[in-house]
Amino acid sequence: MIDTRPVIILAFANSSSSPLHYLSEEIKRCNAAFNNISGKFQIRYLYEAKIEDIQNAIDETASRVVGFMYSGHANEQAIDTIGHGMSAIGLASQLGRCPNLIWVLLNGCCTGAHFEYFKVFSIPIFVGTQAPVNDQTATWFSTTFLQELINGADIANAFQTAIEKAQAYSTTSITRETRFLDDDIPKTPTNTWLLIVLTAEYLTWKLSAISHSQLNYIPNSYLKEFLYEKLSEWDDNIAGYESFEDAQGDILAKFPPFISKQIHNLCASRVEGITDSGEYFDQPTIERIGKMVGFYTAVQEILLSIALAELRDCFIDKSINYTKENNPFFFNQPARFNKIEWIIKAIEFKQTTGIPFFIEEIEDLTAKHKTLSALGQFFEELSLFYQKANPNAAVLEQKSLLAEQKLVELLGCCLFLTKYKFVSVKNIVVFKNRSKPKAQYDYKLSVYEWKGERQENPANLTNLNLHNEIPDNFSILILKDVELRDINEQLHQELYLNVSPFIIDPNVIYEKAPISNISFLDAYAENKLIYRSLYKMEDRRAIENTKEMKAVFRDLQEQITHFNNLFNPQ
Repeated sequence: MIDTRPVIILAFANSSSSPLHYLSEEIKRCNAAFNNISGKFQIRYLYEAKIEDIQNAIDETASRVVGFMYSGHANEQAIDTIGHGMSAIGLASQLGRCPNLIWVLLNGCCTGAHFEYFKVFSIPIFVGTQAPVNDQTATWFSTTFLQELINGADIANAFQTAIEKAQAYSTTSITRETRFLDDDIPKTPTNTWLLIVLTAEYLTWKLSAISHSQLNYIPNSYLKEFLYEKLSEWDDNIAGYESFEDAQGDILAKFPPFISKQIHNLCASRVEGITDSGEYFDQPTIERIGKMVGFYTAVQEILLSIALAELRDCFIDKSINYTKENNPFFFNQPARFNKIEWIIKAIEFKQTTGIPFFIEEIEDLTAKHKTLSALGQFFEELSLFYQKANPNAAVLEQKSLLAEQKLVELLGCCLFLTKYKFVSVKNIVVFKNRSKPKAQYDYKLSVYEWKGERQENPANLTNLNLHNEIPDNFSILILKDVELRDINEQLHQELYLNVSPFIIDPNVIYEKAPISNISFLDAYAENKLIYRSLYKMEDRRAIENTKEMKAVFRDLQEQITHFNNLFNPQ
């Protein structure tokens, strides 16, 4: 039977002329530690490692190698192997052939300099030394580091514990340093031990993150399983299907269209002989990473827009007075990718008013503040990775896997969105009278109900019944989960949340467009409002104070300015 377990290579090389007396103790302790996980990992021990031994081990298991450790004499340019030293560039080149390699530990003197050769392969985790270390200290560092990983510690904590253990066996002070891939390594090192990680999330990486199934990671497996199992708990129709693929139509229909479209793009699979204009991300590509960043951004902007709309509702519709002491600081903070703090502040501020939330579940996000903040930090770093990286296969696969797990975590916080409908003015009949010289915040939109057959461009309103007058200009409403035929009744009962001007759709400028094309407010200036598409982040829509767009621009700008002034009184 073929062994498909992940592989860890442990290479040891002693010297007859300058023997390392504690190397045998290191081997003994490594054997005992890895014996506990030998069922999950294949451990390749090279006790008297020659260059060809390392090459052969890599040749035989390259696609499964996830970790590599060397212990023995070393210098800034090479490691000692039996018979002939192996150059740093030679070792890096050999390990660079391992697409799933996650960590490298070079347990010898001055091996931190080797990182310059590993850097080109974007190895996620590298541990080495920046100065000579004695035999006993090195033994306790490596064995403690590995034992901590086996016990479930993350990289950062395993590294710190190993430093503390090694210090007990050293007569000189042991120092440490953590760096990131793009940092420059100082020519004159001042720290004994060096930990270099590709990006910050690898500081929390654990050995348990590696499994046989993850070496053969199939994109969307986590996302599909989560959506199917979670929504099956809520919906008997979905529970009646046997898999995500069978229930995909019903699952996507549960989400707002701009979210369901992104789920579809991520989860779609290529089918031979069938042509589809959608984008497919059924492989761990750098483009898929970008799509997942966009997915997170869309959800974040929706949460922010809902929170601000809930807050605006307090002031405009409920006549709540603003107090400067409770300033949530929304618009006097610079724009940034991670807006979780804005969301939480808006929710907390509305809580002080005592006014119930239209979307009751959004109030629960305050209890998930730490989780959401961590997600924001992760996707901010992933965005930078997407913009700059040209990763090897292992890094790309690990990034894709981690990003998909984080998306699942995000959706777990936001499944309440499936209980609400985002409705564009295209779904209800709205005639916008923009002839007034100056729009006001209580400006009315007339909502009509068709009596007979609907006409696209009626000459007059004789075939319509005036159904309701709705305060404020809007293009997007959020309704509780109802059929479209019930919308007018919902509006009549004022059971809606008006999320404009934070979110608009093309209908606000007299176009007809699908709801998935809605856009969020990205920036505003004296004569220009910039909105970005929730579905396609690179698409920007500018509404300017031109002759054609003057009325629309004025309505939106005054609403934005009014909201801004509530928190920043002039």
